[in-house]
Amino acid sequence: MKIAITGGIGSGKSTVAAILKEAGYPVASCDETYARLCEDAAFLRELKTLFPAAVEDEPLRLDRKALAAAVFSDEDARTRLNAFTHPRIMRAMFAETEGETIAFYEVPLLFESGLKGDFDQTVVVLRDRETRKRAAMARSGLSAEETEARMRAQTDYESADLSGCRILQNDGDLAALKEKTLRLAKELAGK
Repeated sequence: MKIAITGGIGSGKSTVAAILKEAGYPVASCDETYARLCEDAAFLRELKTLFPAAVEDEPLRLDRKALAAAVFSDEDARTRLNAFTHPRIMRAMFAETEGETIAFYEVPLLFESGLKGDFDQTVVVLRDRETRKRAAMARSGLSAEETEARMRAQTDYESADLSGCRILQNDGDLAALKEKTLRLAKELAGK
């Protein structure tokens, strides 16, 4: 069973994934998989053909700020980047968990990428917008404007149709989130 974990920036997806991993569940992360791919020379050479200013030569290295500047201000550029990266990330994540009876996948842009159908279940981590914004800024060092741009580029979870999804409300402290996460994981695993 493949279970996606998604939610907006700052919602607590990574924390939920870490809780599940610590509990012994197989967990793959789009962000971690993407980071590994960004160390791969073949991947970077292909990416450079799409975004020349975002990949430095000798040695090949991704300039994350240049790539972010290119894609968060241009919808077409973001679409091209997602069309390039998402299939590669998904293949790598599914290969990572091959043979597991149940696995969780942290997928930030699940709805935006049209990937929901690749999973048996979807868990959406919800948190109020202002708390998400503060969490994202504290974690990443982004400005309020940069954080808002990323939030606008994502699904509006407050008004989205989440029917068929399992909702994990992140509205308490870490202990409460851990309890909710482990309870939901046991339900999903049929334990």
